[in-house]
Amino acid sequence: MNSFAGKLKKIRERSQSPGRALSPERKAGLTGRGTSVLPSHVASGSLSPTQNRKLEPVRKISQEFNQKLWIRPTLAADTEVIEDVKEGKMPISAFSQKRAEIRERKINWGAYLQSGLITQEQFDVIINVDKYSPEKRGWIFRDQGVFVAECFIELLNNISKDDTIQYLLTLIDDSLEQDRTRIGGLNIYAENQAVTVASLFIPFLNRTDLYIMHQTARIIAKCACWSASLMEEPDLSSYLVFLKLILRSSNNEYKETTVRCLQMMLRIREYRLAFLQNDGITGIVNALNANASNSQLQYQLIFCLWCLTFDADVAKEFLSHNVVPIMGKILTDCQKEKVIRITLAILRNLLEKCDDDPEVLKELGICMVHARIIRSLEHIEKRRLVDPDLLEDVEYLVTALHKAAEHISSFDEYMAELKSGSLEWSPAHKSETFWRENAARFSEANYELLKILVYLMQRSKEPLVLSVAVHDIGQYVRFSPRGKAIIDKVGGKEAAMALLSHADADVRYQALLAVQKMMVTNWEFLGKKSEKDQNQQEVSVKS
Repeated sequence: MNSFAGKLKKIRERSQSPGRALSPERKAGLTGRGTSVLPSHVASGSLSPTQNRKLEPVRKISQEFNQKLWIRPTLAADTEVIEDVKEGKMPISAFSQKRAEIRERKINWGAYLQSGLITQEQFDVIINVDKYSPEKRGWIFRDQGVFVAECFIELLNNISKDDTIQYLLTLIDDSLEQDRTRIGGLNIYAENQAVTVASLFIPFLNRTDLYIMHQTARIIAKCACWSASLMEEPDLSSYLVFLKLILRSSNNEYKETTVRCLQMMLRIREYRLAFLQNDGITGIVNALNANASNSQLQYQLIFCLWCLTFDADVAKEFLSHNVVPIMGKILTDCQKEKVIRITLAILRNLLEKCDDDPEVLKELGICMVHARIIRSLEHIEKRRLVDPDLLEDVEYLVTALHKAAEHISSFDEYMAELKSGSLEWSPAHKSETFWRENAARFSEANYELLKILVYLMQRSKEPLVLSVAVHDIGQYVRFSPRGKAIIDKVGGKEAAMALLSHADADVRYQALLAVQKMMVTNWEFLGKKSEKDQNQQEVSVKS
């Protein structure tokens, strides 16, 4: 003990020598953001103008991440990457169970010392950190957090055994969870080495051991969100690419843990924007579709989408990625209150953030009405839930969507259905009045709607979608004077011909009708013949 205290004193004197003088920010330990607390000498305004300029970003960040400014208490806990095991309770996830097992390991640090893999100073530090309970480690980090950080990093770099790496990463993560201001030691050590703190850990994301990868991801998330400065390129892109790969992975028992890292990152506007630029919404939407049966993961992914809705520009991205229909389906199928709450929060945020953009607001309203969200809201009201935030959101959405529904035309509904990619036999498709009045509008925006129909005919695997799409191509040809030439130009004729050999009988039938309409001009005769053929087909099916 005396030997270790003497070494700490010697190291402390060395770190405070003229050659390694600490700036006021570094002495303050680079205050963790989540605490929203600045050192007393900063709060008192006793700094010089230059020092004040340096600390202005810290003040700004501290204000920005005060949870009370933007996040509801019912959701606050889910924005932190924290241990999901309470004292006296069993671990509730595969990752927590693995962490509990690793904490019980006894590492033979003496063997590493004898083999020369670690120095005597490193041995002294790790032995003392290792032997004390989390509550009693505080004095070590308080007296010389920078040297402890240096010891951790050098041990990680000098030792290759996975079991020991797992233990060290868990020890670092536990230390940060106990007191987030300890992130300051890592930041100062990285600054002394002229590197970024994230770069100290990013190489461990490439390890083959799943636990090491995911534990490293937790530490990087904390460094990114609790440090006084933002994570910058290229570290940020590397980390976001890793998180996107995790979203795509299958059979990964630790996926929920790393998605929680994404929940934490997306609280920060700069990280949200970087994630959007990396096509992050596509990754979340694909993961939602692939993990519909995992309610916990579903909730975490929806939470990530909710974080993104705090930026007004994201509404257009949500429309282009068909997020609203997915939210509508979740409201229809899910019974878990926390999932319903966060889904409603997304819908409300989208409408509120687009209040100054009438076109986007109208399109959102149309999408929500088409996704039958009003019906889902009525069912939610009948459940007599008591959460005041949830009830307030329901009331807001019901009012907003009823107002939107008053101004929606049949063509607006058709466009929303078509852009969702989920076609069905809604009234507009078989209404001659609809096609007579609106066929000319299919030529707008460089034939956008026709191109979507052709795309669905070429790519969709759903027989219903194929049947409706090829039927609509035929209807356009019938009611548009230049329909045949335009459909040929956008590839519709070729796509319809390909469906003549489809395995589904109704797809073949609708494709045949569409092709006939492209070939003949006597629509009245063809219409009567088609009706007769359809009646015969129905009789044949019944018999």
